[in-house]
Formats: sequence, C-alpha cells, structure tokens
Amino acid sequence: MELFFIFYFFFVFLAGVYACKLCLLAKLERRVRSLMFFWSTFSFLLLFFFFVYFHLSFSFLTFLLSPLFVFIFMFYFGSFIFLPLSLFLFSLLFFSISFPFFIQFPFLFLSLFLFRQSMTPREHIFIFLFGRR
Repeated sequence: MELFFIFYFFFVFLAGVYACKLCLLAKLERRVRSLMFFWSTFSFLLLFFFFVYFHLSFSFLTFLLSPLFVFIFMFYFGSFIFLPLSLFLFSLLFFSISFPFFIQFPFLFLSLFLFRQSMTPREHIFIFLFGRR
C-alpha cells in the first residue's frame, strides 16, 4: 500500500513540476497561469500531507524518503534568495530525524513557507537551468 502512495506521489509531483515549467517558460494566458498557480499550491499541500503520512508510518524506507521529497521540492521550487535558508532548515530537519514530530514540524513548515513565498519567475531556478525561450 505504501509503495502505491510513493508511485502516486511521484506521478503527481512530476506533473506539477512540468506544469510549473510550462507556466514559466511559455507565455500563457492569465487564466492558464492562475490554473498553474493553483496546481503548484496543490502540489505543495500534497507534499506536506505526504510528509505527514510517511512520517507517521512505521516503514523505515518511507520514513527516510520523506525528507528526500522535501529536498526535491526545495530544489525545484526554491529561489536563489531563499534556497540557502531553506536548505539550512532542511538540514536541521534531516538531522533531527531521531526527534519527535512536534520538534521537526516548525522547521518543515518554515522552510516550506519560505520557498513557497519565493516562487517568482525572475528568480526561479527553471530560468537558471533552462534559460528563457
């Protein structure tokens, strides 16, 4: 059952990454851009709930993979300004795996909030990786 959730999450996550890439690299209508913004917000919330699900599960593999998902999300959606701070908070989260969830939760929420707020097209890492069209 947990393997199904992992594959489902990867499918939704990669679809969200591709949608945000299209939104930034193509000149789309305002209606389509608002739909892409909704999709990125949906993938952000989905990541958060999957982190909670994996954290509360008893499988050690999914327990270790959940910070990896947070790191992938930070890499794709972080900006140049907030990425170092997000990585620092993520490292605190990663190295505090042995601590209870209520200690890790503020680091997770703050890092997710910082790079969710920093999703601006000018500083987006996709422009750095793929250039402008």
